[in-house]
Amino acid sequence: LDRVRSQMTKLYRLLREQGRLNVFGAIGRLPPSSISMASPLEGTVYPTSGSKIITPKLLETITNIEMINLTPQPTNLLAYGGGALAILEGIVSLYFGINFNLLVVATLLLILMDQVLVSGAVSETALRMVQPEMTSRITKHEAGHFLCAYVLGCPVEGVVLSTWAALNDGRFGGRSGSAVSAGTSYYDLDLSEQIAGTKPLTRESIDRY
Repeated sequence: LDRVRSQMTKLYRLLREQGRLNVFGAIGRLPPSSISMASPLEGTVYPTSGSKIITPKLLETITNIEMINLTPQPTNLLAYGGGALAILEGIVSLYFGINFNLLVVATLLLILMDQVLVSGAVSETALRMVQPEMTSRITKHEAGHFLCAYVLGCPVEGVVLSTWAALNDGRFGGRSGSAVSAGTSYYDLDLSEQIAGTKPLTRESIDRY
């Protein structure tokens, strides 16, 4: 995997040299690599360089975006959904004469199996059907991760927009048994090499995040 990532980093750099990825690594230093390369963007150019405390007010100043636009809005969907499901199970219990407690336990077991076997993919699909705008929200969220990684010079390996897609993609854990979900996979080659012990771990690499 490290060899593949090293090759991918070189490819990103080559495309940037050719003027095809001009924004890649535009914020901060160049995309990390064990191979040095001269560039007019060498050096630290972070908006908050030297500061380890990033306050909401500072973020608003840097991005010119109000924090309310970056803060997830509360929703009562799960509460309403749970209430509706409880009412439905109560009706089923009365109509078919099935023990209500048994229905509740069976529902909880199904939810648990969904989480254990497919990382909640079935529940996610149900939520998308009830709340169609959820797909657009997840897409925009992952686009934000992609953009941040891109301008920081971190090569992006892939993006998946649903748990089902993540389960079928080995880069996101696949069906290895670990919890997976929609996400953006990117890396910092320098930090990876330092954690692996092939290069000394530096404060700069840690503070960068």
